[in-house]
Amino acid sequence: MKKAVFFFCLIALAACTPKGEGPLVKEALAIQDSARALHSSMSTEVTNKLAEIEMQMNEGRQDSAIDQLRVLKSQFLDYENLNRKLVDWRSSLIEIPGHCLHEEGEAHDHSHDHNDLTDQDILDVQTELYKQLKGLERQLNATKAQ
Repeated sequence: MKKAVFFFCLIALAACTPKGEGPLVKEALAIQDSARALHSSMSTEVTNKLAEIEMQMNEGRQDSAIDQLRVLKSQFLDYENLNRKLVDWRSSLIEIPGHCLHEEGEAHDHSHDHNDLTDQDILDVQTELYKQLKGLERQLNATKAQ
């Protein structure tokens, strides 16, 4: 039930219509900007690590180092799983009304109309998304430590 309520909030926050920017919305925007920067950094790190491990696995196949290949395969699966979670997290990001998330050149629909959320609702959702991303950061750090 808790997830359903949170999901509803995510959908409702997908509105692109401008909303007055009180201090809570400004705080939510700052949290979202920090989260997006952290996500970008983590995604780059994970993608680079996947490429590195894949290259090592290809070299290992030529050397017939079966034990090394098992370790690399396990690491690859851990990073691949984390990469999927990062992609899922990015897809769950919602726009703060009046602030578009799309990148330059991306198609985007601005026909949403959800003005029923309070500034506190917006801040709460951004805070929750940031907490989720910090959890993924902890998972990345644990994966790197293995």
